[in-house]
Amino acid sequence: MLLTAELWASSSIAHSFTLNLPGAQEPIKCFETEGGFLVFAQEKEQGRILAIELDTDLHLKKLVALDRVSFTKLNDVTQDILGGFVLAGYEIISKQSRIKIAILDEKLSVVFQHSVPVSGADQWAESLICEEKDLIIVGGHRTTGSNWYDALVMRIDHDGEILWSKRVGGSSDEWFSGVCKLNGKYLCFGSTESYGNGQADFWGCLFSENGNRYWCTTFGGQRWERAVGCARTQDSIVLVGSSNSFTPYNALFVVKVDPYGRTVWQKTIDLGNDFTTKGALTHEDIVLVYGELWQNDTRRDISYLLLDQNGILITQRTLREPNDQRVVEIVPLESKRMLILAASDNPHSSTDIQLYLIQQDIKN
Repeated sequence: MLLTAELWASSSIAHSFTLNLPGAQEPIKCFETEGGFLVFAQEKEQGRILAIELDTDLHLKKLVALDRVSFTKLNDVTQDILGGFVLAGYEIISKQSRIKIAILDEKLSVVFQHSVPVSGADQWAESLICEEKDLIIVGGHRTTGSNWYDALVMRIDHDGEILWSKRVGGSSDEWFSGVCKLNGKYLCFGSTESYGNGQADFWGCLFSENGNRYWCTTFGGQRWERAVGCARTQDSIVLVGSSNSFTPYNALFVVKVDPYGRTVWQKTIDLGNDFTTKGALTHEDIVLVYGELWQNDTRRDISYLLLDQNGILITQRTLREPNDQRVVEIVPLESKRMLILAASDNPHSSTDIQLYLIQQDIKN
């Protein structure tokens, strides 16, 4: 897909889909398939994992409850090289939180599931990368009796064996929200309250494939920042998140970092109201950031922004709906389209899963 400023300049909703089931469901991840789309979700009360198959026009084809897979909280899903899926989150066993992974084949049959053993601590997985023979998992670790969290990154094979595990922390809380590859290495990002300038700062740590740490660095102001998304450009990494150090409310905070952890530039983008950043994607030197914008009529709407290679705002669009919206991710598609996966707080039916198929028209 060619992601350019002209391509994203104007848009219209081609199709939309709302799944209204009893109770509340939390959408987790969406994938494009040969026949349409596949959405993973989790029931909030029962914890069941759902697989929702849709056609190319977002019509419901099949809803499958993955009853053989058990998570207290599912946080991420990725696809492996064979077309199957790897699920990661945590499971509470005997009052202890353990990292949980499950591997499904392309037909959603369970191949393997495993709770990573840990002694004397709570651990959880926030995000993962699936390599050919193993997994890179990031999240958090809290030693029993401690008041503070450490950031955690580990490499495990597809049989659940830990190849290496690294914790990074200080005198307060640290955690990793996500991980992306950078020149064969792994850039883990999140937030630190122990290091940096403010109460909490963007935090990035680069690890080798063997778990050796090259560097850790912080970005931010005097108050609160947290990195939640990562986008690759041709020569560097762009970290995105929210900050209230430079505005009276949360604003988009963007930092471009070179492979050595040095700041190329950092920007605060003020949209006039509280903006909760949720993620980013990129093509060449164009970065699309998405999140939720607080409206004056006391609700949150999905909003996405297009930035150039210098962090300058090119365009911004907000999808206005009557209820609160929580965006989960944006999936770029072919033929000038993208898919937005979100949740809607419906006062009549708890939480609905919503998808918007956006047709992007090229602006001359």
